[in-house]
Amino acid sequence: MNDFSVASVDQLDVTNNPEIQQQLSQDLHDVKILRSPSFGALSREESRNNSVIGSLIDDELDDDNSGNSESRSNSVATNSGIRIYTLADMIEALSKPRSKINTDSRLFLLSLAYKMLIRRPDMANVNEQDMEQLIGYIKTSRSDIEMVLSIKLASAYGATDTDEVGTELMDELIPLLFGKIFDFTNSVFLRSNCIAAYFSLLLVIFDGSDCYSVADNVNGFLELVEGYQSPKNASSESDKDTEFQWDIVAGSINGICVILTLLYKSGKNDINELIQDCLPRLIPFFGSEFPRKVHKALCILIGVMYEAFDYKAEEREEEEEGNDEAGISEGPYYDVEELKMMIGDLSRESTKKVGKKNKREVRSIYRDALRTIEEANKEKDEDEEELDDADIRVISRFSISKNKQVPIRSWFAFVRLIHLKYLFDTELSSHYLYSKEVRELLARPDEQVEYDNDDEEVSGVKHWKGRQDKVSGKKKDSRIQRARDRKLLEKMEGLNI
Repeated sequence: MNDFSVASVDQLDVTNNPEIQQQLSQDLHDVKILRSPSFGALSREESRNNSVIGSLIDDELDDDNSGNSESRSNSVATNSGIRIYTLADMIEALSKPRSKINTDSRLFLLSLAYKMLIRRPDMANVNEQDMEQLIGYIKTSRSDIEMVLSIKLASAYGATDTDEVGTELMDELIPLLFGKIFDFTNSVFLRSNCIAAYFSLLLVIFDGSDCYSVADNVNGFLELVEGYQSPKNASSESDKDTEFQWDIVAGSINGICVILTLLYKSGKNDINELIQDCLPRLIPFFGSEFPRKVHKALCILIGVMYEAFDYKAEEREEEEEGNDEAGISEGPYYDVEELKMMIGDLSRESTKKVGKKNKREVRSIYRDALRTIEEANKEKDEDEEELDDADIRVISRFSISKNKQVPIRSWFAFVRLIHLKYLFDTELSSHYLYSKEVRELLARPDEQVEYDNDDEEVSGVKHWKGRQDKVSGKKKDSRIQRARDRKLLEKMEGLNI
């Protein structure tokens, strides 16, 4: 799964400030653990980071206390009076001019704000004002790393409570990311991160809705991908570091997978036509001149397509049209044997160029894609018994604790897991454990979400909000439609209609 993940916050070189680095290098055993009634006990790392945050922003917040008394009054303190800084404090500090909070400090605060958010989402108090500020930080970023960190923080913040800030996501952040992706003057590194954020947000915003107009994204990103069919075009990117050039292709293909899962879960009737139009345009990427991450993304897409394709609907359509070969469905691709041969060739060739550690994963991806095609095309009797758990393939496993793993048995869940990993990074397992909403994102339409720890508090920490607080599918559709109507009205006003 690593080939489909952009760099995590920990992997980014977020600051060169020697003073910050010195404080971060402090031995954690020497750090005093902080406790408060609101937060409970902080970890040693959180306690140390709290001290570093204080050294960066406390003076600035004190200087502006008169104009931001509300923020100060909401601060958290320990019994001994030591201040514990919240996400709101860091968002406020980031609004200060760079003469007070310099670039290194901003990178550090963005990184820690993101980590605090994904570790303690229940303490975030997501609201429209902070969401707008976070989007503003993207617009005013002065480097790719600063913008990527700002995008990651804003995306995770919005995903934590889409019901509260859905309008800001739809009207501002989604269009902003789309513009960055198709602005070819931006670096490949930035655009690939924007692609991951864009489709991750579409997933959490539109899941459970009627997905109106979501399918429109497919053709635009297919055209983007097709521009890389010639390796010469790919290498001509105006970017000194071409390490991420194929992430544009792999990320776009994975994004198309997300769109298909949304349409599949919403029960869209035209998904078959979309699949059959899409797949032939991507077949050229099976060529040996393309890297493994592109091949793997393509096989995941094929797996999603064969899972989502409605054979019965196509057979009914053929019968209604009076086709002599009614009942014989082509499926997603007209030449199944050719498709199986191409994937089989990849399975044999790719393993010659990878280490032992990745060889098993590469073989598994291709093998499971082949098996998905074979199962989808196999004629089954109506009275056929369901397969035992031992006979159902396991595409991957998701570790949620040291001793427990969740088997990922569908491409639907696999590609969604990739994008949830972008949003919640190292804390995805916690979100999965404590949030039924996250587990529902990984559930196919015919699956029930069950887990022993539903709606329980573990170690005094409660993640996300309860399901009773989540809006219904109809309300979500209504909210999306209102945002769309506002945007249309603004365009009409601009044309003086």
